[in-house]
Amino acid sequence: MNKAAYVDEQIAKLKNSGIPLSEAAWKAALLCVAWAYVFGARGQYCTPGNRRAKDYEAHPTIRTACKNFDGTGSCTGCKWYPDGNRTRFYDCRGFTYWILLMIYGWKLMGSGCTAQWNNAANWKAKGNVADGIPQGVIVCLFYYKKDKKGNRTSTLEHTGLYYNGETCECSNGVQHSKTLNKKWEVWGIPACVENDIPKPEPTPAPTPATETRRTLKRGSKGDDVKECQAYLVKLGYDIGPCGIDGDYGKATAAAVSAFQAANRMEQDGICGPKTWAALDKAIAEAEPAPDPAPDPTPDPVTRRTLKRGSKGDDVKECQAYLVKLGYDIGPCGIDGDYGRATTAAITAFQAASGLKQDGICGPLTWAALDKAAAEADASPC
Repeated sequence: MNKAAYVDEQIAKLKNSGIPLSEAAWKAALLCVAWAYVFGARGQYCTPGNRRAKDYEAHPTIRTACKNFDGTGSCTGCKWYPDGNRTRFYDCRGFTYWILLMIYGWKLMGSGCTAQWNNAANWKAKGNVADGIPQGVIVCLFYYKKDKKGNRTSTLEHTGLYYNGETCECSNGVQHSKTLNKKWEVWGIPACVENDIPKPEPTPAPTPATETRRTLKRGSKGDDVKECQAYLVKLGYDIGPCGIDGDYGKATAAAVSAFQAANRMEQDGICGPKTWAALDKAIAEAEPAPDPAPDPTPDPVTRRTLKRGSKGDDVKECQAYLVKLGYDIGPCGIDGDYGRATTAAITAFQAASGLKQDGICGPLTWAALDKAAAEADASPC
């Protein structure tokens, strides 16, 4: 089993290897084989603390598979802590999300399989497995949940990756199969594969022809003398009482000699090609970097306060956040109805976030949900 540090290192090499990114994504997936399954996870390190953060009644193996779940013992000897090195864990949709994020820098959006599949912006193309699967690109596979009679429902139950006849999925751990299992029903090509061929390094701009300046010495006069004098003044050298007058006299020659000495050059008081180059470099380094423009403050989003009996798309948004964060909203799922289960889930979230536990999703609870969801999306670990 590979350690996380090794996989991270190999992924960085794959991204810069020049191979198609679909191939890089597939090789990255295989590096993770045997890593653990944890519901709601998307590449966090496999530690007792991270397992406790994902603890969920419907998935007791989060607890039972970890001999040090309470954190009071030691992880030594655990198969997911090989030779004292950390690994990562995922659930099925978190695994596909993490691989695409690591290779393409792109997020497969959706809090679960069904949400991923139903988000049109996620996909370049979709199809039925029975009609054939595209080759040569990374593909996401899905299959549907069945009811008690074995009929297909509208809910997607599981997802994994496909590449040129082989699959890799996170189900009871990350698993690789060299054959296509009949369970898979539909496929989608992620939208990010539009950028599948790595972009070549930009061709460097041609080096402009070196500006030819004349060599200056005692007695030289002109605008180029003024330029030289201006450089010297900017760098703190004394060019005499006449200042920048375009006359290369004794004081200017002495200032050039002092500059040459400071830059370990021949001290002849003459401003030739090497001295001009050194002056240009010193001036460029002396130029202060401009302050970055501040990011504009986004306008706050105004949402209504939700409570028992509320219905609508904003209720669905709230429910989707709760599901993403691992809270149980009941058997009806994301249905846009703020009922008892949604109220209970909000109350649990408020308790975990240090908020007043009233089961009402008002401005403070909305803000906490936004922050928690953003942090979940922003970090793969």
